[in-house]
Amino acid sequence: MTTFTLQQFNDILEYCSINDVPFDYYEGVLLDNAIIYSYNHVNIEGKTAKYIVLKETYVNEWNSRIDVIFIDDDKMLDEYIQMFEVQL
Repeated sequence: MTTFTLQQFNDILEYCSINDVPFDYYEGVLLDNAIIYSYNHVNIEGKTAKYIVLKETYVNEWNSRIDVIFIDDDKMLDEYIQMFEVQL
């Protein structure tokens, strides 16, 4: 599984903003979450997908990590959206 640093998270969202790639941003606990509507236009380490989920994953009370999840399934996307909206 691919993970991102906070700087990589910010860099990819800045890239998306500059290149008109739509994304949704969700506040997390220690780190934030995002869904990039890539439609195979964003390449991360040689991988593309319809959607790229940047998900905060709890490590311990002081740390989280950002997992990069590549999905093409609309139903799975809806599950992530619901999960992120509950955190708000």
